[in-house]
Amino acid sequence: MSKSIYEEALRAKENPYRTTFEDIGTTEALQEAIEKVNKYDELMTPKKVKVYSFVNAKGKHIEEYHCGSCNHYIDRIKYENHCFNCGQKIDWSLENE
Repeated sequence: MSKSIYEEALRAKENPYRTTFEDIGTTEALQEAIEKVNKYDELMTPKKVKVYSFVNAKGKHIEEYHCGSCNHYIDRIKYENHCFNCGQKIDWSLENE
């Protein structure tokens, strides 16, 4: 997605010599669109999976994997490529670094 069109339209709206975008609601709509694009860009940038290691009551070593954004549990066996809770793209290649 490209946010430049939205940003350009917002600048045009804020220009005191404007000839377009006369509706005051346009600014809010454009700002909302820019925020959605920014959120989408953030979610599509992979974040490192968090690894929590612990020993259970029986002495067995266990690792749990969680989203780098919202800390939601992620099933390692399925190698999910995104978090089903927040939509964040997951980068499994960096898990042990």
